[in-house]
Amino acid sequence: MNEEWKDILCESLEVKKNPKYEMIQVETEKNLYVPEESEEEKARRKKSQDLHSLSTKLYDREQNSLCFLVIGGIFLIIGILFIFMSLKRENNVLIGIDVGSLAFYIMILSLAGGGIAFLYGLIRFLVAFFQRKSVIAEINSL
Repeated sequence: MNEEWKDILCESLEVKKNPKYEMIQVETEKNLYVPEESEEEKARRKKSQDLHSLSTKLYDREQNSLCFLVIGGIFLIIGILFIFMSLKRENNVLIGIDVGSLAFYIMILSLAGGGIAFLYGLIRFLVAFFQRKSVIAEINSL
């Protein structure tokens, strides 16, 4: 392609002649003008991509921990309901909790499992939230 046609192509595409741009041949015989990147810009772009992927992973971890919070909360509610079912009564008078009943064991398992899941989800959510907050601040500083 001679220089005259390049000038016409640049004018028709409204591409300014700038030494910052280099011409790249594509297989379809079209010319694209792409800015040259310095090593510093490439490193900054790579760091930005890495930070964005880390931010996505931390967001997924936040969502996962919220699932643990919900499941833990459900088991805690079930455990609280089974507290009332495991109470021992005689002549409509509450005596205490019947430790030999199945409701008591279900209550213990539900409260223990729900409490562990709820605490795990809460701690994991807070850690992921603050890590993601710092990653987003670092992305914004680029």
